Parts: sequence; C-alpha cells; structure tokens
Amino acid sequence: ITGTEDIDAENINIKVTNQEITFGCNVDNAQIYTLSGMMLNSIDDASAIEKPFAQGVYILRITLDGVTSTHKIVLK
Repeated sequence: ITGTEDIDAENINIKVTNQEITFGCNVDNAQIYTLSGMMLNSIDDASAIEKPFAQGVYILRITLDGVTSTHKIVLK
C-alpha cells in the first residue's frame, strides 16, 4: 500500500482488544490486509473493525476525512 499521507494522530487512537481493533473515533473506511496483500475485512463509517483470529503481522489501512494512513498491526 503506497501513496498515503499521515492522519492527525490526535484523531486516531488504535487499540487492539480481544475481538476488535478500535480507532477512538469514526473513520470513513478501514481495511485489514495480510502481508501478501489479501484483504481480510473492510468497513465504512465505523469506530472498530473485527480483528483477524490468527497471530501474525497485518496491515491496517484507515481513511479519515479523505486522508489515508497505513499501520502495521502485530497480533500475538
């Protein structure tokens, strides 16, 4: 995933819980990808996304107010 800009860190507060990944605010869109690029889940206008069950490293792509950022998520 390339061509992204930073989202204001004050607006996004990513936390991983037992069942989901929360953002601390409603985002326009969020997607979770494997490192090989396969999309696992996508949501629109929400403050959380379902967490993948398997341990590993994932890419979280968030769009807020038309700006997209990517984040590496490590699930242990």
